[in-house]
Amino acid sequence: MNARQGWIQLSLLVVIMGLTGWGATLWADPAVAAGTEKTQSADCDKNCTACDRAGQCDQAELTDSDKPKTASSKAKTQAKGEGKADARKAKASKNKKDEEEKEDPRLKKLKEEAERLSTESRAASARLEAELRKAKEEIQRLQTQMELESTRQRAKLAKLEREKAEIQARMEMDEVRMKAELTQRKRDVEREAVQIAIKNKALENELAVREREVKQIKADLAYRAVLAEKKLSETALENQKLAAEAEAIQARMNLEQLKLQQALAEKSAQINTMNADVTLRTQRENWQEGVNDPLEYSERPFRNGKLVISDRRIELNGVIWDDTAKQVTERIHFYNNQSQKLPIFIVIDESPGGSVASGAQILQAMKSSKAPIHVVVKRFAASMAAVITTLAEQSYAYPNAMLLHHQPSSGNSGNTTQQKEGLEMIRKWEKRFAGPVAEKMGLSIEEFREQMYENNSNGDWIEFADGAQKLRWVDHLVTDCHELSVRKKPENSSMGWFIFFQADRPDAPFGLKADQYGKPYFQLPPLTNPFDAWFIHNPRGFYRP
Repeated sequence: MNARQGWIQLSLLVVIMGLTGWGATLWADPAVAAGTEKTQSADCDKNCTACDRAGQCDQAELTDSDKPKTASSKAKTQAKGEGKADARKAKASKNKKDEEEKEDPRLKKLKEEAERLSTESRAASARLEAELRKAKEEIQRLQTQMELESTRQRAKLAKLEREKAEIQARMEMDEVRMKAELTQRKRDVEREAVQIAIKNKALENELAVREREVKQIKADLAYRAVLAEKKLSETALENQKLAAEAEAIQARMNLEQLKLQQALAEKSAQINTMNADVTLRTQRENWQEGVNDPLEYSERPFRNGKLVISDRRIELNGVIWDDTAKQVTERIHFYNNQSQKLPIFIVIDESPGGSVASGAQILQAMKSSKAPIHVVVKRFAASMAAVITTLAEQSYAYPNAMLLHHQPSSGNSGNTTQQKEGLEMIRKWEKRFAGPVAEKMGLSIEEFREQMYENNSNGDWIEFADGAQKLRWVDHLVTDCHELSVRKKPENSSMGWFIFFQADRPDAPFGLKADQYGKPYFQLPPLTNPFDAWFIHNPRGFYRP
């Protein structure tokens, strides 16, 4: 567009310069006007012989017929010449005016063309500036999108790094456990090998004794053979006697050798029996490590106060956060893909609650499940865990288990406007979770909130299972529970070792830690959802963000 504007301006300049030069030549050249007047003055008087530039007759030369004229005739002739000169001047002025009128339309058309080109140039420049602004805005938008995408990628990378660290930690724990098991097995094998070596040594010693006895007998035979040879010359009877004795000795030797071979065979059989016993004992121990009866499934797991929990079992313990929601929802989908008729059990040993966003994800997976979801509370379920229990399709609790409901809380900070916005978000979460719970109890949210503080000054409404059943927090009391999912002998664990292991990793992003005063606390993971909040029972400040 800049080149086009330049060409337009150059063309306009050339046209204006041409028009200016041609008009000046046409209008200001005196030779043209003088030539016209001379042509007109040449015909002014047929009797004159010379004319000047003004078109006046000098009458320097006259014909012979004119010379005798009188003064009056001469004056008339001079007046007549002046009148003709004035006429010629008027005619020349009229011709010049007619020429100007002929040329003005073309000049006017060129000026209009120049103005049109100038207008187009300004419009093209305006369009160019608009397109340039639009291109700059598009570049700015693309840069903003790239920065947002870069931020999201960094967040994903950080999450992957955390998951990698957790997997490595679990792998290290499994490696330590496997090494301990392998060390114990090696010790058992070495002990058995030592026992076998001791028995083999005893057999070798006994065999050496037998060999020494054989050598002694052979030595005796050789000695007697020598004596027999000496006495051979004496009497043949004595030789026969010695031969008989030799045969008897040989028979005894053969008998002893047979006995020795039989003893060796018995010892070898004992060793083989011992090896078979070791193999059988190992197989028996492996067999006893697990439950080998076939597993039976039932669509009605609860009868007469007895609950049978199959291996379609999902643990929900500790703080509920992103990983907890992922593990629970993935297993719900997996068991649904296996069977949509058999129940799925979510077992809560102890959970103080956790993230409302993660709890919402678990509740949605429970609602979407085709297979029935049964929630079982064995010890304690508070806050988000209590909401999951109350809103389950079927819920159970041990008689001494406890459930706790209270209002959600958040560590909002910032100015008053930000705190107000955070409070409004907490109210929305409370309506979504406390609303269905209050509706199941036959109360409004306000009545539910009032009864919380009537039962406890802190608003922590806690009930044992029988009281929770009356309030419809839980559906059934379990007096007998059969866990069919425990199919392998549990391994020994140590909570003290766990605490030591966590304390040995102070750089861990979350988990069990100790503060500067040596007091243990649980570092909560960060909430990735900016509108998320903790729905957790934390009276002693054990859980810290």
